[in-house]
Amino acid sequence: MFPKVSIIIPFYNDPFVGHAIHSALAQTYPNVEIIVVDDGSSSHVDQLAPFRNRVYYLDKANGGTDSALNHGIRMSSGEYIAWLSSDDFFYPHKLSMQIPYFWIRR
Repeated sequence: MFPKVSIIIPFYNDPFVGHAIHSALAQTYPNVEIIVVDDGSSSHVDQLAPFRNRVYYLDKANGGTDSALNHGIRMSSGEYIAWLSSDDFFYPHKLSMQIPYFWIRR
């Protein structure tokens, strides 16, 4: 059994958000949901279009990274949360290596 991991990506006017989403989608771990929280962006929202059918998209008024992250966490359904900044990326095996470590030690 693989516990669900919710990958939360808070986003505000970041031209690299597409790279972050791509790295989340490339995870080898089999049970993830990807939640992108748009914190009131006025630019680079077009970067999300290619991924709209593969991620959950939440839109909210600008309130800062912490409020966007908390909103994503509230809307998530995973047993674990992984925070991915919109200008960062995950290596493909990140969750496959990390989650068993947590799961075994429960």
